[in-house]
Amino acid sequence: MTPLARSIFVAVLCFIPFSTHADGTYLLQRCQAAVAFSKAPEKFNRKAEMAYCLGLLQGVRETNRMYEDKDKKNAYFCLEGKHLGHTETAQLVVSYLESHPERLFQNESVLTVQALRQAFPCK
Repeated sequence: MTPLARSIFVAVLCFIPFSTHADGTYLLQRCQAAVAFSKAPEKFNRKAEMAYCLGLLQGVRETNRMYEDKDKKNAYFCLEGKHLGHTETAQLVVSYLESHPERLFQNESVLTVQALRQAFPCK
């Protein structure tokens, strides 16, 4: 990439409001796509949205697993060895977000942790 192209690219990025996309509404739409895929994969055409949701959820689960394995008192939620699959996680998050529309303005990762904490609280 030439220096001029790199400068233009950086300038354009400065004007894109990324923070407005990383909220609960954005996550809800993508995780609804993941749930829809699990029900009818042959009719599904929103793969990028589904992949976004599942990637974010896996990142949150795996980060928490590291906390849970290292020092249980620092875990955000406690699976206690339970395997939590992609579809089940997406369904939990969608249910939580639909039940709490007043929180959709919050960050998507924070909302994911809240949903999983509600489903799997630490004792």
